[in-house]
Amino acid sequence: MVHTSGRKGARALSRLTVAAIAAALTDITAGTAAATGPSPDCRLTVAAPYFPLQATKSTGEIYVYAPNGQGAFGDREQITDADSRSATAMVNVDHAQNGYYDSAYVRTTDGTLVYSPEGKDGADEPAPIRLGSGWNIYDRLLSPGNVGGTKEADLLARDKSGVLWLYKGNGKQTDPFENRVRIGGGWGQYNNLF
Repeated sequence: MVHTSGRKGARALSRLTVAAIAAALTDITAGTAAATGPSPDCRLTVAAPYFPLQATKSTGEIYVYAPNGQGAFGDREQITDADSRSATAMVNVDHAQNGYYDSAYVRTTDGTLVYSPEGKDGADEPAPIRLGSGWNIYDRLLSPGNVGGTKEADLLARDKSGVLWLYKGNGKQTDPFENRVRIGGGWGQYNNLF
């Protein structure tokens, strides 16, 4: 698996998100994205992952801020030819559980969940995969890693009534989750989940 760091890595991983959005709206495939090795300044562990901050504007612009390994971010970089207005949620995922995110889930405005995997060993990214519809019943999606005790990254989803659901990862790209499991209610008291 290619590890990413610095501005080039942040740009490559943001392209995964952009490709997933574009694929959800049209039938295109992902392009090539170069990724570099970790910066010697960043000491990464699963407990201290390298996840560039992605920010969007209401105009659809997507910006990336790569961590600099010194408690701050590098320069803001705009991802060109991208429009985030078709996405209502973007979740970075660390399937390898090595401190780097290596794929992304994107929920589009129509409730479709799209998985955008990273290419292996510097290869082109595979085409984004449409996983299904109906994901707009959730107001929050996140992937904090392995919550369910499997060897895969899981997805958590909070529905609009405040119930938190666990989707255990199973490692299959086209059908990546086991049946959802109810964690419990009362999660609506929180403004956001990270």
